Amino acid sequence: MDDLEDSLQYYNYPLLDGKKLSANNGTERTNAEIQRRNRVVGCPSFEPYLRLLVCYLMEYEDATKAVGAMKTEAITEQRWLRQVT
Repeated sequence: MDDLEDSLQYYNYPLLDGKKLSANNGTERTNAEIQRRNRVVGCPSFEPYLRLLVCYLMEYEDATKAVGAMKTEAITEQRWLRQVT
């Protein structure tokens, strides 16, 4: 019974603004981009929408890996320059 009371404590707090409960910026940006691409393509059923979603997420992953690799190379280069000087 304690668990139920603990879970209902949420209702004792004043109403929160919806913006405070929103997801983080990266998730919102990703969702907005997927919705935009869906409006452009106009997927009639779930299967094409799923393909669109997977393709976008693969593209997003490739882009983030490239940025991460560039940052790693820059950090390695800075460390090397510090050792040389």
